[in-house]
Amino acid sequence: MGRPAAPTVALKRIQRLARWPQSPAECGDKVTTRQVAALVRGAQSNFAEQIAFSVRACGLHYATFMNVRASLLIAFGSVALSASTAHAEENLVRSPNLHPHHSFELEPHVLLAPFYDKGLPGVGIRGTFTLSDDGFIRSINDSVGLGIGADWTHDTTWVPLVLQWNFWLSEHWSVFGEPGIALRLRDDFNDRGPDFTIYGGGRYRFGRTVALTARIGHPAVSLGLSFLL
Repeated sequence: MGRPAAPTVALKRIQRLARWPQSPAECGDKVTTRQVAALVRGAQSNFAEQIAFSVRACGLHYATFMNVRASLLIAFGSVALSASTAHAEENLVRSPNLHPHHSFELEPHVLLAPFYDKGLPGVGIRGTFTLSDDGFIRSINDSVGLGIGADWTHDTTWVPLVLQWNFWLSEHWSVFGEPGIALRLRDDFNDRGPDFTIYGGGRYRFGRTVALTARIGHPAVSLGLSFLL
């Protein structure tokens, strides 16, 4: 038999290293960021595999792994549930302007940037100003906002500027897309440059002006609380 193709070998290594450690003793393996990028490119793995591999490779303490895993499961689960659970409520997508009216959304959050600073967790804050309660499509229940904020990890700071397009699915659930750009600052601000950003996310509103917000995209995954002011 011929020698396995390089992508197949890389994928098997990713799958082996990406699994969550079963004990603190298994947290000793460390793989450099460059090796992570090379393996991910070679295996052409999907986004979820990339996240799992980078977190596994960073060599964090077992307890930190477990906390990060729980945060990721909550973030991914919240967004996935937003579409399915919303169907159990009255569908408001085709009811224009039938959503909470607010002028500003304040959102502190925790985050994980899988391909920066060995996947160490960080914190951030986002403020979004409502530009239009009617959105881009007048026949559906959407709205548009302009968001700016700051995200911090161990050695990287991002200052994002995004356009937020919201789709209000039901009384409690909404989803959004956020294309934009971010100023990236690294190595004590000596390394500066722009980063293209793209996010997708969802909210579960459990109070009149408070919601749980999950966001997935580049360069980070985040989970936080939104205050609609």
